This record gives sequence, structure tokens and C-alpha cells, in this order.
Amino acid sequence: TAALSSAAAPGSRKRSRQTREPFRPVLDHTPLDELHQQRMREIEAERRQRLRNIALRKQFDEQEAMVREAEEQAVQRQRAEEDLRRLEAEQRRVERLRVRAALTKARAVTKEAEQREAQRREMHEKERQAESRRREQQAADARERKLRMQVLANERQRAAQRKLAELADAYRCRINLQWKA
Repeated sequence: TAALSSAAAPGSRKRSRQTREPFRPVLDHTPLDELHQQRMREIEAERRQRLRNIALRKQFDEQEAMVREAEEQAVQRQRAEEDLRRLEAEQRRVERLRVRAALTKARAVTKEAEQREAQRREMHEKERQAESRRREQQAADARERKLRMQVLANERQRAAQRKLAELADAYRCRINLQWKA
């Protein structure tokens, strides 16, 4: 049975025992006109089939083109969205940097203003102290002048009193001398 099954298998290389008949076209007694019409119908059917195939291929190509275009649009849309996201991220980063720079600048300006205010207060305090010392010095000078003036006035008064006493003594002496004379 194994030999039979291998012989019956398709593609078997063993030749069949029966010899083939040589091809002999069968003569048909159908009129030529009818044969011609039948051939024309076959040609027409083949032409229609070809046209149908062309139309189907065209439709398939169009659908494939539409799918490709849709895929390309999806890719482009995705790229555009990614670009937009990147751009927005970059804008946010730039904005953060700008805000940080503005804050740093504002802090620097505030610190500088505080330093200027501290310096102004310090200068004002120094000026006030200097003015206070100047007034104290003026008051001390005025007291000293007043004291000197008083001392001078007292000295003048004593000098005048001495002079008066001397004059009075001289006058008495003269009168005494006159009396004695």
C-alpha cells in the first residue's frame, strides 16, 4: 500500500502506464458566425473583467492613498502637537527665567534701596549728633564768654572801685594837707 500511496501522490515522478493521446482538435459543426459571436462575447467579458479589475485596483489604490494620507496627517498632527508642546515648554522655561531674573533684580534694587536708606539714616544721625555737639559747644562757648564777661566786669568794677578809693584817698590826703597847711 505504501508503494501505491506514493505512486498516487501528486507530483509523483512515476509515469502512468497509460500513454497520452496526442492533442487532436475536435471539429465542431457550429456555424462560424455563431463561433465569432461567442468569441466576441468572450472578448467583451474579458474586457469587462479587465475594466472591473482596473476599477478595483484604482479603488484599492485610492483607498490605500487615503489611508496613507490619513496616516501622514496623523503623523504631521502628532509632530505639530509635539512641536507645540516643546514650544510651550520652552516658553514656560523662558518665562520662569525672566521671572527669576526680575525677582533677582527686584531683590537687588530693594537691597540697594535699603542700603541707601540705612546710609541716609546714618548720615542724618551723624549730622544730628554733629549739630547737637555744635549746639553744646556754642552753649559752652556762650557760658564761657558770659563768665569771662562777668569776670571782666567784676575786674573793671574792682578796678573802678580801687581807682575811686585811690582818688578818695588822694582827695583826703590833699584836704588833710590843706588843713595842716
